[in-house]
Amino acid sequence: LAFAPSQKRRELERRSPSELGHDETVKTEKLFERVGNTPSQRRGSRFHRWFEEFEWLDNFARTDDELRALALEVDRDTVGLEKDLAEFRATLNKTNFVKYFTRPSGDVRVSRERRFRRLVGHALQSGSFDRVLFWHEGGRVVKAEVLDFKTSKPEADLEQRREHYRPQLEAYREAVAAIAGLPREKVQASLFFIEADEYMPI
Repeated sequence: LAFAPSQKRRELERRSPSELGHDETVKTEKLFERVGNTPSQRRGSRFHRWFEEFEWLDNFARTDDELRALALEVDRDTVGLEKDLAEFRATLNKTNFVKYFTRPSGDVRVSRERRFRRLVGHALQSGSFDRVLFWHEGGRVVKAEVLDFKTSKPEADLEQRREHYRPQLEAYREAVAAIAGLPREKVQASLFFIEADEYMPI
């Protein structure tokens, strides 16, 4: 006895790392929110677009006019643009940002805003890395770090936010390890809270 071939195309479940570990209950007020980007979403889109251009502090040379043009690529609305641009410029001078975004010694290569897709069990997982660092020695990758930017103002203490994002960052760690051919323990996953200027390894 055999099953007849299905006439319906089977599709894989699709999940993104950012959905992992989150309560899927939708609050009533969320159902009636105005459609369109909120100021926080618009700010996040702008910052991510600007960081896509950013490798290290020593070679970031984009002018304000260039950054404005990049912001308009992701959202034509200019509301809050000058405020966001000023905050972005200020971020580049903050203590921890300078510490973690100054070019380190050695052969370290940066991948920015790169999408990925992989099969996890019976689900197709896809997402986007904000920033991944690859340390090279002897012509091969020996370790890596995936860094995820959080641009919104934290609504809870940072330790709670770290636990909130842990499933997402663990998924990123697994994906980077698979892509780079590294053992999981050779991949660091970290958060960087822009508003608080706080670097937090997972």
